[in-house]
Amino acid sequence: MASEGPNSPVTMASAADAAAAQAWSNVNNAKSSDNFYATALLDEESGYYSQYLKATNFAFTSAIDDNATIDGILVEVERYQAADSGIKDYSMQLINSAGTMIGADKATTTQWLGSDPNTYVSYGGSTNRWGLALRGADVKNANFGVAFRATNTNPFLSPTVCVDHIRMTIYYTNPPGTLVRSRSGFVGRRQRRGV
Repeated sequence: MASEGPNSPVTMASAADAAAAQAWSNVNNAKSSDNFYATALLDEESGYYSQYLKATNFAFTSAIDDNATIDGILVEVERYQAADSGIKDYSMQLINSAGTMIGADKATTTQWLGSDPNTYVSYGGSTNRWGLALRGADVKNANFGVAFRATNTNPFLSPTVCVDHIRMTIYYTNPPGTLVRSRSGFVGRRQRRGV
């Protein structure tokens, strides 16, 4: 099994699925870990839910063959709540090439930290397929990515949720005999069966 990443998204967006959900501001700030944040205020007016923060086009390279088996997907999010006020994940799912959310929902019930820990929260892993059978072509598609929503479980407070960075690592097995590529081209080695 090989891996590529962690890669950062090329495209970020705030996407609604409910009229009351709060849109994310400054979404492009979640493309890199630099203490500039994508934010959303989760108050009564917003229904205590954020819109989906969508990260797509992680620019995985041709080292992953189109027919490679995807053995696992690791998504890492650097995020916090601006006050210790009951923010939790509401949903965390992958997005396919059609822009549809797919696979297992990896949202956790753990409350977000009340200050920026400068660390990442992990979803999935090297052998976690999110309940899917994906191929290399799926994860290399520019529309492939991840989307999540946050929720405020304390209606007496109106906290701001902050996301500094989203990144993704793909774990994969190329078909036997596939030429292994690097970012600069072929490296002249064929993957052995069973590797």
